[in-house]
Amino acid sequence: MRCGEIALVFALTGLTAAASVAGAEETEDEAPDGGAEASTVVVARGVPEEPLDALRAVDVVDAEQLRQRRPRTVPEALMDGTGAYVQKTNHAGGSPIIRGMVGPQNLILIDGVRLNNSTYRTGPLQYLNTVDSFSLERIELMRGPGSVLYGSDAIGGVIDLITRDPVAPGEGADSRFTPLAILRGATCDLERSGRGALSFDTPSFGVIGGASLHVFDDLRAGGDGGIQPWSGYNEIDWDAKVRLGQAGGDRLEILYQGVRVRDAGRTDKLETKGQLTMYDENFRDLVYAKAHLRIDPLSTRVSITPSWQRQLETRRKITFADDGHGDVSRVDGSRDVVNTVGGAVRLDTRLFGRRLDLIYGAEYYHDLVRSEAASGPDEDSLIETIPTYPEGSGYDTFGAYMLATATPIRTASWVELVVHGGARFSAFAASAPDIEGFGDVAIRNTGGVVAAGLHLRKRGVFNVGIGFDQGFRAPNLMEAARIGDTGNWFHVPNADLNSERAESLEASGRFHAGPVTFGAVGYATFLRDYIVRVPTTYEGQEIVGETLVVHNVNSGQGRVVGAEGSLMADSPFGLGVGGNLTWTRGEYDDPAEGWVPMSRIPPLFGTARVRYAHPWSDLFVEVFALFGGAQDRLSPLDQSDARIPEGGTPGWWTLNLRAGIRPVDWLQISVGGSNLLDELYKVHGSGVYGAGATAWLALEVLEG
Repeated sequence: MRCGEIALVFALTGLTAAASVAGAEETEDEAPDGGAEASTVVVARGVPEEPLDALRAVDVVDAEQLRQRRPRTVPEALMDGTGAYVQKTNHAGGSPIIRGMVGPQNLILIDGVRLNNSTYRTGPLQYLNTVDSFSLERIELMRGPGSVLYGSDAIGGVIDLITRDPVAPGEGADSRFTPLAILRGATCDLERSGRGALSFDTPSFGVIGGASLHVFDDLRAGGDGGIQPWSGYNEIDWDAKVRLGQAGGDRLEILYQGVRVRDAGRTDKLETKGQLTMYDENFRDLVYAKAHLRIDPLSTRVSITPSWQRQLETRRKITFADDGHGDVSRVDGSRDVVNTVGGAVRLDTRLFGRRLDLIYGAEYYHDLVRSEAASGPDEDSLIETIPTYPEGSGYDTFGAYMLATATPIRTASWVELVVHGGARFSAFAASAPDIEGFGDVAIRNTGGVVAAGLHLRKRGVFNVGIGFDQGFRAPNLMEAARIGDTGNWFHVPNADLNSERAESLEASGRFHAGPVTFGAVGYATFLRDYIVRVPTTYEGQEIVGETLVVHNVNSGQGRVVGAEGSLMADSPFGLGVGGNLTWTRGEYDDPAEGWVPMSRIPPLFGTARVRYAHPWSDLFVEVFALFGGAQDRLSPLDQSDARIPEGGTPGWWTLNLRAGIRPVDWLQISVGGSNLLDELYKVHGSGVYGAGATAWLALEVLEG
């Protein structure tokens, strides 16, 4: 019997156990009835719960942490947490590597709506940085496969970005009008960032809207690294969220989010090949309408979410004729537009005093892709060439799922035995008609995944468990049909691709005793049909314009094992120490070389911190170190990647400081210093050096 079949039997056994308590006395648990509070997470199984009580490995950057840390970007907000190693190809990027998986192998959500689309490149991506960190209430991260609830791409983990709601009226008030503002500046890139927002809320109606501006000059590296040319960029964001109906009850929420990132340069091939890639436009628009309904006779809550998203990306690869990067010998430009229309229905049915909780639903997304490309000896002599994707390219995904959580045993002291299991059916279709030299490219496939787990917990005290989770990632249009330069490679189509699949076994324990909170996770993930790039030819050539020709294939097998741990110990006097540590090791079966290291596997990395929080005020001071070990276990493609030094990436660490205070209820002042020793370092797989010694200041006008 295969692992998936064993897990399905385990899940069904759990549901049978839950059914046996139908005659038991109904006792409501203490889970929140409405929306999630700032300290809770929803991403693990679709309902609010405390991170310590969650049935999956989760991390959350809550509203208070966002205020105190005031990160420059969303990717940088994850750098303090457990299990996310943030790679940066450029200063405008930031791609978390989670359990050895990167780019489209991790799923990004905005309020539960998919951000990923079918043109995401294999490897590190910049799209997480197309969400304004100033607009968020919290950031949730689930580590490990999450495809039962979330479908394709959720192999390494799931990141859910939760946007701010209108500020609720105070006790006894019928309405509230609240101005909000954020200002942030930093020295390493002369950052000038700001946001203004307004909120209005009544019991039956609420609206919040705002706009942000971010301006970054070229980034200065540590040590003798100097100024890194073409690393600066500009960003404008605006958003609005409307609620019709009572918060926590039947209501309709409508969100619009717009992002415009301009003039972001990529320079990792500048010295080796004299090539500069400019992302002239990285635009994104998102609209969703989410209806929340309660069907009390059936103990069921329903959410219905239609959505539309547009992603526009304009790129220029500029090849210089001289080492001074003054004379241009060639320009290759491209522009891709992806319009995604989708809809999702999710139901939450709670039975037997919430001894049995069923999360189930279905979703459908359709991508329509348009592309154009042009090349020439300079900007004024561009001639239309083969587009990245042909006219009429599209991608469809469908999924239906159920996740059940049962509590067959609950003692008088609230020690619980919790069993959970679920399954998903998915189907996808990719089409790219009449690609020059390749004809029609079409892929259609169906499949399923399952998950199961067993936990013993006392809420807020301890939680130990084991779990089995399957994940999958359907090959997207980029992997199956893209033709042209993708930065480090010249990519050609291959329609003979299957979904890559993961089967993960995990054991975890989390404990809270007095001032000490500790958590540890060990896991092993086994990959099948792992998608990798391998060299091939295009029109008989192995090299096109000094760039290696590759296409994607299913390599067969891979494996990732790892461990994650975190510790925080506080004292009654406000002094606390803590940190986290993550270790990962991955290999895959290369078609040409056998078992080799997996690409971009992070070294040992983590944080260590000492924090003082004044017991009777909002003053805090924190000294912390970020560190990453050396990584010399390189895959064959790592060895030819210009972002990785020859022989591997050296180890590094930085010393950092931040402090803050709320002198009045409505104002947060935060200050900090990053890389205080001005170390020259590069995160493994990155195309840009980390920032040198930096001072930063953030002011935030709060709701008070």
